[in-house]
This record gives sequence, structure tokens and C-alpha cells, in this order.
Amino acid sequence: MGDMEELQVNTPTAREMINTVYGEINNQRAILLNTDWCVIKCQETGQSMQELYPDVSAVRTTARARINDLEAKLPALQEMLAMEEADEVIDM
Repeated sequence: MGDMEELQVNTPTAREMINTVYGEINNQRAILLNTDWCVIKCQETGQSMQELYPDVSAVRTTARARINDLEAKLPALQEMLAMEEADEVIDM
């Protein structure tokens, strides 16, 4: 197989990249959902997350930032998908 063929085989499509991004977003949202009880407990007791659960607070902050970063990538990936789909129609 030539170098160009290998590149095409190993390069993910826009749809695959979108699916990967959504999968990672869902993983990060699961982290938030699984630690929501800490937020509720802090609200009930009037304590801050940083005091009561500093590690959980840091993980939640990281998860929210990661979700924001991933969501920011989606418009460009969706544009790539539209171009790929347009190319497929042209190739038919």
C-alpha cells in the first residue's frame, strides 16, 4: 500500500471525529452527574465544594472546561462533515 493510501485509511472521517467528540462530552457529563450529590450536600450544609470536597471540585472544574473545549470544536467538524457529504454527492 502506498503512503497516500495509508494516510486515507488511517485518517478518521468528520463523522467519526464528531462521534468521538460527542462520546467524550458524554463521558465528561457523566463525571458531573456522578458528583452532583457533592454539590447538593454542600448546598444543604452551606459549605463550599472547595472546603468539603476539594478533589471533586477540581475534577468538576476540569470536566466543565473540557466540555466547553469540545463543544467549541463541533461547528468546524460539522462544517467538515457537510463538505465531505457534498464531495460524496459530487463523486456519485
